[in-house]
Amino acid sequence: MCGIAGFMRYGSAKVQQHELTTLLLNLQVRGRDAAGVAWRTEQKVKLIKAPGPADGFVKLKQFVDIIPEVLDSPYVLLHTRHATHGEPSENRNNHPLMNEKGLIIHNGVVYPEENLSGDSDTDSEQIMLYIQRYGWTGISKLS
Repeated sequence: MCGIAGFMRYGSAKVQQHELTTLLLNLQVRGRDAAGVAWRTEQKVKLIKAPGPADGFVKLKQFVDIIPEVLDSPYVLLHTRHATHGEPSENRNNHPLMNEKGLIIHNGVVYPEENLSGDSDTDSEQIMLYIQRYGWTGISKLS
């Protein structure tokens, strides 16, 4: 199953780089197929994700370059993926999953009544799409 973690920053104290990296690396035991991070800036929500285990992800230049911005964020979500639906080699299937209306990370497997049209091949995206279409009652349409 997938690994999920996050933090909310209160006040001026910031999470340190080694704490962010350690948290992500500790999640790797829950999934080695992909890793990703989502964070909020004052302007928008951003994310970075890539196929492969977290120990490779934290060495990527694109991850290293965004660390200062992530550490400034008040909200951060981390995910390591153990793939069930959707090939991790196609980054659109890796978490976090985001569209113009929301963002989701998920651990587990769901079965929707029907597959709504989305950007990925994942069951996780179906949760987000069902909530966006039907509100919170959309969850009752999944098993």
